[in-house]
Amino acid sequence: LRASIEHLANGASRSEQPVARTSEAAVIAVLGAKGGVGATLVACQLAVGLQDLGAATALLDLALPQGDAALHLDLQPAYSRVGAAHEAEALDATFLRTLLTPHRSGVQLLAATERAEEAELLRAEPVDRALALLRADFDWVVVDLGRSWSEGSVRALDLASQVILVTELDVAALANARRQLELLERLGVSAGRVHVVENRHGRAEALTGRDGRRFLGRAVEARLPDEAAAAGACVNEGRTVGETTRNGPLHRAVLALAQRVHEWSGREAVLPARSGVLARVRLGLARRVYGAA
Repeated sequence: LRASIEHLANGASRSEQPVARTSEAAVIAVLGAKGGVGATLVACQLAVGLQDLGAATALLDLALPQGDAALHLDLQPAYSRVGAAHEAEALDATFLRTLLTPHRSGVQLLAATERAEEAELLRAEPVDRALALLRADFDWVVVDLGRSWSEGSVRALDLASQVILVTELDVAALANARRQLELLERLGVSAGRVHVVENRHGRAEALTGRDGRRFLGRAVEARLPDEAAAAGACVNEGRTVGETTRNGPLHRAVLALAQRVHEWSGREAVLPARSGVLARVRLGLARRVYGAA
């Protein structure tokens, strides 16, 4: 009970000044071509990037059975039980707020269950209900999808306005990316909603963008540079990329990706008023370098 009251208190400042929303939040599903390509890193940093651009953002961890979003953000959720099928009927806006864990960036995390038996019970109903409630309260909902498919993850794909497929440009990752694209097509996800993002761009051993396009039959639409030190600090220290290397190449690329997500969703991205001219110029350059095929 005490934890529930604290969670509600943490969200009080935002609820006291409600933002008029003209539409429900856009759902952005992030999917890895295979394990190890950095899909969770991209999902977490994208959520922070969207928040930095002035939009209220929630992060839903569906990378079951052992999602790592809380670890990436250095959070210790008091609750992580929303994936249990028996909670679908009990889940309402008040209960959901007790499940959310606030991050210092402003992002609110709905963490994955830590119990494998609960992950196996995940059905469409609790995911449907959780996303409906999150969409009513936020501007963006970023969903970190796992590599194993379930009824719940397929439902999240159905509700996603855009799907980001994270890959690297090597043969193994591209082969799996092509399989994922074929599976998404069979699941009825239109090609226009799917966007391929290259992680660790610039590695010496990576293939070229032309090779990737030939292999996948489509171009890479955004790139995140190979900044091992900055990415490693995010994972190992639970820091955002803006905290590790503010205005560095990876940070600028994440903000550029956040702006591309706005464009893909038909929304206008606006930098916070505190951003200076230099920050805007840097972001514009990053969009040219990392935001185009």
